[in-house]
Amino acid sequence: MEVKPMDGTGLKQVGFECDDVYFDFKNGEYIAPITCKAILYNPYSEDASITKITMNARVDSQDLERALSVPWSASAPEAIPAGGYGTVIFSTTAKVYGTLDGINLIKDLWGLSTTIIILYDVHWEGTSEEISSFEGSDIVTIHADWNDVVLDYGGDALIAIALAYYAPEAVIVSATGWKGAAKKAGVSILAAFLLNEAKNWIITNWS
Repeated sequence: MEVKPMDGTGLKQVGFECDDVYFDFKNGEYIAPITCKAILYNPYSEDASITKITMNARVDSQDLERALSVPWSASAPEAIPAGGYGTVIFSTTAKVYGTLDGINLIKDLWGLSTTIIILYDVHWEGTSEEISSFEGSDIVTIHADWNDVVLDYGGDALIAIALAYYAPEAVIVSATGWKGAAKKAGVSILAAFLLNEAKNWIITNWS
């Protein structure tokens, strides 16, 4: 964890941390919430009313950065009390479906440690309008349940077989090219369903 107040006045950043990233299998996708928290201290005798937060986040791992499915957002309390503390939460979500744009959960992400860096401005009002600028960074490790990630090796092949059985028009499917064929055949929903069913069967019988 690294904490860098960017100026000598205004609110003080006294803590910053990011939670490790845990991918979970939901509806045919590997999904992981990503959350960081900054602790701010108000050294003044008046409450600091927060009016806006602007931010710029960077993830050192290009693969994890590419997997982010929604923009980063920031939430904060309406005010930080005089002489008190407030927590700013930064969040986004990463999604991977098997292999997405060349990203493989097992080969590229699982077990990886990477740094998240967030620069942000807190707009607040006390006796006057102020802006306090900060930088926080932390190292996170990417995790996933083995019962989920095992499908990265076997899931595509299972779907290829299932598609060939349930949708003859998609019979020409390879383990690496089933997704495009499934879309062409109009059975993307079926594919997601079958993948989820296969995953549940493996968990039940292999756990």
